[in-house]
Amino acid sequence: MGSYNYLGFANKEGPVLESAVEILDDLSTSCSGSFLEAGYTTVHQELEECIAEFVGKESAMILEMGYATNSTTLPALIGKGGLIISDSLNHCSIVVGCRSSGAQIRTFKHNDTEDLERVIRRSIAEGQPRTHRPWTMILLVVEGIILWKVSSANFLKLFA
Repeated sequence: MGSYNYLGFANKEGPVLESAVEILDDLSTSCSGSFLEAGYTTVHQELEECIAEFVGKESAMILEMGYATNSTTLPALIGKGGLIISDSLNHCSIVVGCRSSGAQIRTFKHNDTEDLERVIRRSIAEGQPRTHRPWTMILLVVEGIILWKVSSANFLKLFA
């Protein structure tokens, strides 16, 4: 299921395992994202629609997780003139993506919202180095899993 155990998928017993096995019997597995022709399922589409609704946007895009995704997607989102504000303990793949982007990078203390606010305020007030012009874009990058309220039956289906 993955090398990390954020959602308890690696547990040897319990309701998460039982639900995961039940879902796997119905839906199989896939590590595909929406840009891969093989493996994009209605579950992927439902997850994208659910995320878009949750964040109040017209659409959303999911990608399979992995080093290459983090290290190559970030440079596609932001570049020179932009600012990335990154959690100090982000995974190496995120750090590589940030560094490859050409954007300036500022970090904040891990999970410290007060330090994050300080970094944001200072960055906006100072602007770009030397010119002090406003940033073309500011991108906040944190590592984690977003969970929202869905029925327990649909929750694992969204992540299958």
